[in-house]
Amino acid sequence: MFISTDNGTSWTAVNNNAAYSLFVNGNDIFFGTSTGALHSTNNGTSWTPVNTGLAKSQINALVASGTNLFAGTQDSGVYISTNMGGNWSRADSGLGNVTVRSLVVNGTTLLAATFSGIFRSTNNGTSWSLVNTSLSNALLVNGSSVYAGGFEMLVSTDDGVSWTSADTGLDSAMVTSLAAN
Repeated sequence: MFISTDNGTSWTAVNNNAAYSLFVNGNDIFFGTSTGALHSTNNGTSWTPVNTGLAKSQINALVASGTNLFAGTQDSGVYISTNMGGNWSRADSGLGNVTVRSLVVNGTTLLAATFSGIFRSTNNGTSWSLVNTSLSNALLVNGSSVYAGGFEMLVSTDDGVSWTSADTGLDSAMVTSLAAN
């Protein structure tokens, strides 16, 4: 992991672990690695493992909803922390031991992109339902729309309840990341 304090002109290494996900909330930085999560409160000068209750798995996605922090793992589903990574518990009933590629929050709805499809939770991950069977790598909330990318591009305007195609012009390209400006 590298950090820049001059808008990307120069970079300094702050950790030698491979970065799979990153979540920043004020002074709190959470870093998903191949064996769990790390936490820094000093711009990456030092890191503390925050893995109590968390599977020793690659953390592909980190997202917060209110005071809850969620981690999407490579092969162990979704975990929730209600105390900024102090401890974690499973939050994946109905989701199971799947590879979670991306997590987003839209209001009170949590969405998970997986190789099995897109899953939706409206109760902080207590239960999940499959809302689309399209392989998904990436999710993005932009305004009132949620976008999902994989072998096709999808969009939802009702918090992930229903999805329509949005891949005109992509010509079967694999979408692995999404951003909005």
